[in-house]
Amino acid sequence: MDAVIKIGGSILKNKSIKKLCEYLNELSKQFRFVLLPGGGEYADLVRNHYQNFPISDNNAHWMAITCENILGFFLVNNLELGIPVFTLSEIAKAIESSKIPVFLPFQYLYEQDPLPHSWDVTSDSIAAYIAKCLQADKLILVKDVDGIYTQDPKLKSVDKAEFISYINLNTNDLARTHSCTDFYLPTLLRNYNRACYIVNGLFPERLRQILMNQKGIYTLID
Repeated sequence: MDAVIKIGGSILKNKSIKKLCEYLNELSKQFRFVLLPGGGEYADLVRNHYQNFPISDNNAHWMAITCENILGFFLVNNLELGIPVFTLSEIAKAIESSKIPVFLPFQYLYEQDPLPHSWDVTSDSIAAYIAKCLQADKLILVKDVDGIYTQDPKLKSVDKAEFISYINLNTNDLARTHSCTDFYLPTLLRNYNRACYIVNGLFPERLRQILMNQKGIYTLID
């Protein structure tokens, strides 16, 4: 398995999703990968309900993961070669059939229950867990930013946000930077001894650079 590629909810709601999906269709002819959807606006709605209603951490966890299944079908809808899969064994079968597996994680995670039930855990951590299970060569998180910065580059109050192309988790726990990943991801990367790439899905050609071990605009966490 070349990669587990998580497609963030911010990209899934962007009109450029069609361009990204067209590129993923082409990449699948050269690389073996599985896609994992984020929860996007649906997960944000769960967060809102969690803040305004008495919802337990346990139920909020599964509600948010259900949102990933919803956007997974949306991703399949935009992929010519996309097919929904629910188990790890189905991933290999889909790739052998020249399809792009889109992993809908609720069923598998509900049975395995491997991660804390906390808002510190999002599809970023789920992607890391799936990459470990599949022993994928690369873990790629597709966002709507180029990578990690010293400050949030989207804030108008920020004068200068410096882009960080490489982060060593032995010397940087991401707490001193503006991270677009969830809070639990660094723990998993250390536990799994795994690297992770953060890349901007609005420029899909950068995915190929990562898969081919080429230099490009992305953040490598190692």
